[in-house]
Amino acid sequence: MSERWLWATLLVAACIGVLALLRRRSPLSLPVLAIGMTAVVGTFYPLASLFIEPRSWRNLGDLTEEVLLDAQVDYLAFAVGMLLAVLVAGALRPRLLAAETPPPPATARVRFRDEFVVGGLLAAGTLLYAIYVQRVGLATLTSTHDFAEKYLASRGLGVFLLGLNLMIAACLWAEAGEVSRRTRVVLRAVGLGILAWATLFIAVRAYAAALVLGYAHVLCARRRVRLDQVRPSLVLMLVAAYLGLEGYAILRSTWTVTGDLGRALELAADVGQQDALGSVVGGSELSHPFITTAEVARFEEAGALGGESYLEALLCFVPSFLWPDRPETLAQRFVAEYYPLLDERGGGSAFTFVGEAWWNFGHVTGPLLAGLVLAGLLLLVGAGALRAPHGPVTRLSPYLVYLVLLFHRSQLSALFKSSMSVVLPALALWVLAELLRGVLVERRTLAPTRALAALPRPATASGPRLATRTGVAREHDSTRWEVR
Repeated sequence: MSERWLWATLLVAACIGVLALLRRRSPLSLPVLAIGMTAVVGTFYPLASLFIEPRSWRNLGDLTEEVLLDAQVDYLAFAVGMLLAVLVAGALRPRLLAAETPPPPATARVRFRDEFVVGGLLAAGTLLYAIYVQRVGLATLTSTHDFAEKYLASRGLGVFLLGLNLMIAACLWAEAGEVSRRTRVVLRAVGLGILAWATLFIAVRAYAAALVLGYAHVLCARRRVRLDQVRPSLVLMLVAAYLGLEGYAILRSTWTVTGDLGRALELAADVGQQDALGSVVGGSELSHPFITTAEVARFEEAGALGGESYLEALLCFVPSFLWPDRPETLAQRFVAEYYPLLDERGGGSAFTFVGEAWWNFGHVTGPLLAGLVLAGLLLLVGAGALRAPHGPVTRLSPYLVYLVLLFHRSQLSALFKSSMSVVLPALALWVLAELLRGVLVERRTLAPTRALAALPRPATASGPRLATRTGVAREHDSTRWEVR
């Protein structure tokens, strides 16, 4: 048991080293979130399970002490990889670790572009999600009794389900961008509607969390909040918010069983009777990535994939109704092999970013490389935001916050699909806005010139006199233009 504390201490120390280097960045910047979640995910289950007997649908009995310790070492290797990336970046380009500076005033071009992209994302997202709701059925979508039925009904409709993500991206783009007050108020109302829909009707906390975290990211960036300015009270508030989410999940499950809110509150509060703390430890979103990493290490061979899952990441864009036999993701293969009953019911499971690296490139080496590459990419995203404060990277960063926050419970193909399915439409609208504005500006510029050119021009001895926009006449002869 003391070894668990040793590896957990080393992991936290490595993560604190990264945070110290990033202390001038926002506490909700992407690399800060990534290293913070690495510390939490890598220590929560192995330490909490020392004091509380975990309860979960997972095969926890197969996880020996040796396997759990190896998983801790892999999370430590991942954190060390991120630390190396930040050290190298700080040595080569210190500006990458510097505090954010106020953006320059927005121009008319920036305002037009933001309005156009927000409107396009909202319109496309609303249309796609309306089709999704119509095809799945409102009763199935709002059912909180059988999530497997909802999952099965949604198969092959990922293109339409994307609509809600586009709507969320529109809300966050409007908040981070330079749009009119009316547009911002309308998109805030849409955001509140999505929050209510996600929490009260379809019971999918991910959408609500994406919005809340995105708005918080914008607020921190706008007020220039730095990591070294964070007070312990803020950390306690975040912990309380997380516990509230876990408590809501327990309440929802007991309410589903009892059908009575009063009885549900009584059962959810009775820790001894329901073993609620054990359910939190074994079923938490913070525990699943670590448990999956340990299970992969228990049953699979380190480095057996040799990068195969990374090469297949592009195939995730092909809709299943177009290619029914497309390669399955690692999460699908994992559930089908080790949780067949869950797979038959139509259920699924999140995977593990660290476990995927282990499976592709081996124990320690795989997670180390994955941490190095991920931190490097996130630092490049931050550099893009610093270089272009009104650029697409800055506008899309609030949407990417949630993906980075929970990247540990995913895999490359899912992360790539989730990010690019919003980034690519947004960039397409960005380019279209630039082209459209160029056409409009050209027309406004040419219109007065064409009107003046159509006026009658009296002849002179040396040639026709041409009127200019400034009222200065220019004469033309056979050799040159002269200004009089």
